[in-house]
Amino acid sequence: MKDLRDQLAKNKAALVEKLLLDLLNGNAVTNIDAQLDFLGISGINNRDFQVAVIEIPENQLLEMNEEEKYLLNLHLYQQVQRLANASAYRNFVVNHHRNQVVLIFIEPDHNLPLRLEEILSQAHLALKYSLACGLGRPYRDLADLAVSYREACSALQYRYLYGMNQVFFINDLNPDGQSYHKILNALHRHPIFDNIKIGAASAIEEDLERIIHQICLAKLNPELTKMVASNLILLTLATLNELGYNAGEIFGANDTTLVDLEQVESLDELKRLLHSFFTRINNHIRRKRASLNHRLVEEIRRYLDENFAADITLSAMANRYHISPSYLSLLFTEQTGKNFIDYLTERRIKKAKELLKHTGLKIYEVANAVGYKDSFYFSNCFKKVAGMSPSEYRENTK
Repeated sequence: MKDLRDQLAKNKAALVEKLLLDLLNGNAVTNIDAQLDFLGISGINNRDFQVAVIEIPENQLLEMNEEEKYLLNLHLYQQVQRLANASAYRNFVVNHHRNQVVLIFIEPDHNLPLRLEEILSQAHLALKYSLACGLGRPYRDLADLAVSYREACSALQYRYLYGMNQVFFINDLNPDGQSYHKILNALHRHPIFDNIKIGAASAIEEDLERIIHQICLAKLNPELTKMVASNLILLTLATLNELGYNAGEIFGANDTTLVDLEQVESLDELKRLLHSFFTRINNHIRRKRASLNHRLVEEIRRYLDENFAADITLSAMANRYHISPSYLSLLFTEQTGKNFIDYLTERRIKKAKELLKHTGLKIYEVANAVGYKDSFYFSNCFKKVAGMSPSEYRENTK
């Protein structure tokens, strides 16, 4: 029996870790006061405590064999234990998972996040692996060790968005979702959808940057961040549908944007996904508008060719095709290389030349036939285009 007692005394450290693991995992622990007293740690009862979790992401272990993984786990545990014991806080270090070490700090103060940053930085230098740390809220009842641990794990998930080698304290983040609802509400009235409607590509890009910036400032957790992005995508698709655009033409029949969003693990990945999404939209709208604009200008040209003798003005044509005069002038110049008035004048003078050459109509009659009520103004326009007056042209073509 004495040998068993000696063996039990030697294994008290392992028994302490087993008790702490049970508490961290939320397992029911009976006679906790007696167990704490037996294990010599009754001093931690009814004291404030806080749980931190330091983790190496699983993706850094993919290329390792099993021996290498266990060696790295041991190295992590030893380094964290050494660094934690050098701090001013009473603590327990628990080797919880192969890639995760849990620290329990007794009677921590407001400087704990700073001390954890120091521990994390030194462990990162020693291990040469990227690490992240999550910190739960302080509690007093040991039954709440599991609560603080879960909070630390939740805080740790922010590494997917904000990067590695940082300490994420649950209190500094956004656990209540208030910012999420504020962003979501603003999203429904965001100018990005108006800019999609008018095809303002550069404004859309600026709007997207502002939305991403708001997400960053809000420090939403990964799930809420993805929900904001998902709502942005769905509202955009609804806007495109409202405009008569076919999403299949833009993204293909088997678009995986929303599926890919679920796989996003960092803010950089999210930015790339959203930029790709809106770049495809901008490119499609640009192509569609170029095609529509070309057809519109061709239709206007046909109208001018057939109705040049009518009383035609830039404003009247703009009203006819439901666009502004300035936009019509811009489109016409882009598509034909000539402004609207020059094109109309050249078309009228071309017809006037035919009439001067092949008919005996008087100059004022020719002017009238091609849309000029003032024969003097017609003569000035003719000379500007043909380099000679209407009568000189007629004389030269006899």
